[in-house]
Amino acid sequence: MPKRKVKVNICENQYVLLSDESEDYTLSLADEVSAKITETVNPLAGVNAFMAAFLTAIAFCDKAKKAEDLVLDLKERSRKCIEGETAAKSCAEKFKKAADELRGEIRELKNKIKILERN
Repeated sequence: MPKRKVKVNICENQYVLLSDESEDYTLSLADEVSAKITETVNPLAGVNAFMAAFLTAIAFCDKAKKAEDLVLDLKERSRKCIEGETAAKSCAEKFKKAADELRGEIRELKNKIKILERN
């Protein structure tokens, strides 16, 4: 997909971004960045735009890193669940085979009992 130019407004400054994403998605990201920068500037007197952008970048990196760590943790948990399921299926198959063998032995013993009872 070719990159598209999207005009965005971040903290009352216009920028043209090149994006693979839809215009709506890119605009929503710009709105989120703008809101976060404004949120950072308001409570901190003396914070200039660069400092606010830097703090906002750190906040977004923190959020992305935590989300990435969560995804990795969920993947690991899923892998362990799948391994556990595979082991449980294998165990169930062994028990089924053992139960079938025991049923066969029971049939043989019942037949031997019948033969002994006849004698």
